Amino acid sequence: MAITYENRKNVLSSFRILNVLTACLYVYLSFRIFPAPGEGFYFILAVACTLMAGNVLNDYFDTETDRINKPGRSTLISLLGPKETRRIYYGLCIVALINAIFYGSLYSFFIVLIANLLLALYAWLGKKAGIAGNILVAFLSALSVFSPYLLYTEYFAWDDKWYFLYDDRSLPLLLCTLLAFFFSLLREWIKDMEDIEGDRAAGLRTGVIQAGLPAAVWIARVWSLLYMAALCILLLKLEEKAVPLTWLCLFAPVCIVLWGGKEKLHFKIASALLKVVFLSGILAYFFL
Repeated sequence: MAITYENRKNVLSSFRILNVLTACLYVYLSFRIFPAPGEGFYFILAVACTLMAGNVLNDYFDTETDRINKPGRSTLISLLGPKETRRIYYGLCIVALINAIFYGSLYSFFIVLIANLLLALYAWLGKKAGIAGNILVAFLSALSVFSPYLLYTEYFAWDDKWYFLYDDRSLPLLLCTLLAFFFSLLREWIKDMEDIEGDRAAGLRTGVIQAGLPAAVWIARVWSLLYMAALCILLLKLEEKAVPLTWLCLFAPVCIVLWGGKEKLHFKIASALLKVVFLSGILAYFFL
């Protein structure tokens, strides 16, 4: 296959660079609240390599479904072949673990190791495990945001670890952790609705396939209303209104799209809008 500009662009999308940069930015801002006892740069690089490795492996296992859901899209495996793709995956995992070791913390090493193992498990079995696969991805998204707190309190007594959760400076971290979990959960569900045709043809058992598309659409709509209600409550409870109001305004179009249609295009737009909502979470670090 000739390496064209379009191929290079699509191959880069295998790494999900925007998602990786967003997660790294969250980790960096979390370190500003809870300063790293070691070199935070090494842990951030470990997070980046871990996420890229998981994305590469996910594309590796989704080759057949992507041929149906995203025809004509080039990936690492289509350009370089299975063997080289596996080498890139293993290389990224090794670099991630090396940087976790350079950070100089047992927590760092085990967080990165567990994240790599869970991402590999998801790539292998996630789309056969129903909604459990979606929950796993949402958990890992939340873990990436919350991990600097775990590293900061690594050598604290358990009582002190809990105490710091109630510290005022923990509020942005906790809100962004919850945002990462719940909006990632909804986005993964919507992506499975978008990919239902290829997933079903490949014999996968996502939560969307198990529920059936009509029911899955209604589940997503109800979730969106619950999230809107939660953001409204947050708006009323917080003294600083700018952040929850921004989240509310950005999330409202997601609800409108989900309630306005049930075609693949609607799911694709809703998924893209949720990326913007997730990215807007960084406002919490500056205004709360």
